[in-house]
Amino acid sequence: STSGSTQYISTGDIGKTFNASEAEELATTGSNSSFMALTDRYNFYLNDVIMINKSAGMPIFLFSNNILVFYYMEPYTFSSSWWNPSLVGIALPDGVNAKKFWDEGGTSGVVVLVLTDTGKILKAVPDVPSNQTSPPACMTGIFEEFDIGIENIKDIWGTSSRCLVQNNNNELYARGTCNKGELGLPAGSYSDFNYVGTFDVKKLFFNNYAAVLLTNDGKLYYSGQDASILAMSNQVNTFTQIFPDYDFLDISYTYNNLVAMIKD
Repeated sequence: STSGSTQYISTGDIGKTFNASEAEELATTGSNSSFMALTDRYNFYLNDVIMINKSAGMPIFLFSNNILVFYYMEPYTFSSSWWNPSLVGIALPDGVNAKKFWDEGGTSGVVVLVLTDTGKILKAVPDVPSNQTSPPACMTGIFEEFDIGIENIKDIWGTSSRCLVQNNNNELYARGTCNKGELGLPAGSYSDFNYVGTFDVKKLFFNNYAAVLLTNDGKLYYSGQDASILAMSNQVNTFTQIFPDYDFLDISYTYNNLVAMIKD
């Protein structure tokens, strides 16, 4: 609801208020510099935040009272108001805790998904009014179970166009657009999840062209084509061990570099 220049999240007991101009500025930024300044400029807002995910440029916040807060844009409903998203606050179901959350961009707008500690995925469904021509300042909503055809999900990595999912048996499945083998599959578009191997994953990083996977026993695997960083000029369509003589403790992989911590 709204009152004067202050906007309120009206679901649960979030205990936070937002000045309208500040909320609008935060909603429409999306630049790294603006996001990095959130802690300083919006400390009153972030006091009770326990998890943040800056996914697709729009931050998603999980508060200590288990309420997920994010900015929602529905371009096909409010086509003239794309850059005036609504602030959404939805309480997770009783007894459910979020392990990871992210957003998926698509033709129906931004969809926020949550991986729970019970191995299920929930989809945030904002209560979008049908009788308005512009987005409301704030909305509530519900969470619905989002079935991807894989049970007992241990972890998930991905974007709106591709993702990798691991179950409790450490089986890894991939779906989406595969450009250069980065999903552990030949190049192509995959609408269904495909099994790509069994790995006890510690960390997994991937981009549009390559993926690097670190297992808990210190082995490093690679799939795709990354001539600039890993000097892999040939496309690899399966996760294949690289640098087998090293025992890897940790890695970080981006478009620009690969950093590894190796056991002496």
